[in-house]
Amino acid sequence: MNHNIDSLDEKNKEEFSLDGEEYDYKEDLKIDKYNLDEECVTQPQRFNKWAALHIEMIAMRDRSKQKLTLTRANADSHVRQLINQGRGKELNVTKGTEAEIKTAVDLNPEVIEAEENLIEANRKVGVFTVAREAFHDRKKELENLVQLWLSSYWADPRLAVYKNNREDKNEEEHRAVVAETMKRRASK
Repeated sequence: MNHNIDSLDEKNKEEFSLDGEEYDYKEDLKIDKYNLDEECVTQPQRFNKWAALHIEMIAMRDRSKQKLTLTRANADSHVRQLINQGRGKELNVTKGTEAEIKTAVDLNPEVIEAEENLIEANRKVGVFTVAREAFHDRKKELENLVQLWLSSYWADPRLAVYKNNREDKNEEEHRAVVAETMKRRASK
């Protein structure tokens, strides 16, 4: 069986199918800053969803480890049986040394497939770990956005001019002050 690293590129994405359902954590991470109340309400459900998926991925990885161990044991047993029957040459085992047996086991197609499944399960666990951590960051970002909203960050600009000074200035001066204030805000 010939394996090409380039064929794995298609798997390197953040969308996954688990039990027939598609998951994309990047879509769930998006925040609508103009709908913060809904975002704050749905944050716990989103976090719980991805935390539960993370736990499920860890369980799937553990099952893949068990399957690899069992597959290796079965392959090892099969190789040793062939050697005992004098058929070791079928697997390129001539002397029956532990190194030859290990090589024959490692080249077994079922072992190779189980190893690939474990590699994929480890990758998915890694991505789901990142997703879970990203939802912690999303919570912090929501808290920051709520604080900005409470401090009127998105409110209409207000001019920091004293009442008395404003009454003394004519309309053109007032507009110049507003324009200067807006320029300072834009440059920050």
